[in-house]
Amino acid sequence: MKKIIPVIVMVILAMVSCHRTKSVSDKHNTNRVKVDMSQQDSIQKTNEDSSKALITDHGLYELYEKRAQKYYDQKKYNLAIEEFQKMIELEPENVTGYMGIGYIANEQKKWNESVRIFSDIIKIADDFSYAYSFRAEAFLGLKRWDEATDDLIKAISLSWDQKALYLIEKLQEPALTILILKVYMKQTLYPNEEKWERLLSFIHK
Repeated sequence: MKKIIPVIVMVILAMVSCHRTKSVSDKHNTNRVKVDMSQQDSIQKTNEDSSKALITDHGLYELYEKRAQKYYDQKKYNLAIEEFQKMIELEPENVTGYMGIGYIANEQKKWNESVRIFSDIIKIADDFSYAYSFRAEAFLGLKRWDEATDDLIKAISLSWDQKALYLIEKLQEPALTILILKVYMKQTLYPNEEKWERLLSFIHK
């Protein structure tokens, strides 16, 4: 009997220990589930907040753009510039705001400022043809014929740029001759590119 009692005690202690371990484990698992759920809720809330922020920013950007266009059409250039600058603050990699300020600089014949603005745009998007064609207009205003014709050719090489074509159609000497010589050089260097023959036909029409 004396031998049996210690064995029974050991079994009971083992059972208690096992039950305690299971309880602690269950409690830990429950807490972990609570933490996981809390983290999921937090992540979900963060995602929702981010989505709301994106929607809000996008809505603001469109609002600023509409205001800027309205002021630009009304020739209230200072007010338009303020709205374009707000657009840039919201989306600094979007060229629309910069282009708007550049348009105004060209309208006001602030050619040096225009060159600076469109050069900055080219740093952001060097494949955007209109940055080159509008900068060409500023170079023409400054009588910098070589740079102007380079930009016109670059704009055409990127796309059949309507602004560039408009400027070419109105081009006067000596810029016209400089441009024609450069286009002939392009045609010689790149005979398989149809755009140069097409551009020469446009110039001589």
